[in-house]
Amino acid sequence: MYRFLLTRRWVGGLALAVALAVACVLLGSWQWSRFEERSARNDLVVANYDRDPVTLDDVLHDASRPLATADTWTPVRVTGTYLEGGTTLVRNRPLDGRAGYQVLVPFGTQDGPVLVVDRGWVPTGLDGGQPDAVPKPPAGVVDVVVRLLPPEEPDERDAPPGQSFRIVPADLAPDLAAVIGEPAAASAVVAGAYGRLVSETGGSGSDDPAPAALPRPDLEEGPHLGYAMQWVVFALIALGGFGVLARRTAHEDDDADLVEADARRPVRSDEEVEDAQVDAADRTSGRFG
Repeated sequence: MYRFLLTRRWVGGLALAVALAVACVLLGSWQWSRFEERSARNDLVVANYDRDPVTLDDVLHDASRPLATADTWTPVRVTGTYLEGGTTLVRNRPLDGRAGYQVLVPFGTQDGPVLVVDRGWVPTGLDGGQPDAVPKPPAGVVDVVVRLLPPEEPDERDAPPGQSFRIVPADLAPDLAAVIGEPAAASAVVAGAYGRLVSETGGSGSDDPAPAALPRPDLEEGPHLGYAMQWVVFALIALGGFGVLARRTAHEDDDADLVEADARRPVRSDEEVEDAQVDAADRTSGRFG
């Protein structure tokens, strides 16, 4: 019944069905990995976001140490002074549907390291190339609470002076030498993390409104799990559809063979049919008579 599967047409169809199934499984696996990444990120937010602040040294023992994944979103309290001259604007950072920038200001801690602090968001100005105004940080000694985040992936594009496309403290460090007042400024900057501002107290205030606070990250897991399941279903449909088509074709061929066999069977005349019926009746009466 299934010898037709060895023909070139059906072998090609099977190869196509398998290729489609493999592609669907790979796409489903990719969506599953996205789901796991999002779930892991959400777990970190739940575990660390609302913790009591610790010291920077509790999390980062030296400026060159990268932030451990498990410490992401951990609140830390540092005391020091903002180095306003090193302010950098991060481009293309929309908030609530509005275009804008995030404001990075290096913060010289009393313990020595310089931590890049994301103070918040400001809208794009009238000319579109920069904000109309950048709020100044408090002057003097300030007590700051930030949540630590790992550096973003670098961007090789050239941004205008005083601006950047990504938050990468190591890339900002060489430009802070004059601000920090040390030739070895790069080694003084915490390269493995930056802080997102939670609160700042002390220092002398300014009349500038503070940048808008960045919102708490949402805990939505997105559509990735549903997409992963859909791709698995598509893979099953590709293989199952081939199987159903093959089975239907096999039965159609079998029915065609039966019809052809009936067509080859000799047709008896009415007299031959009547004779056969009489012979059968005689045999029956002889058996029971």
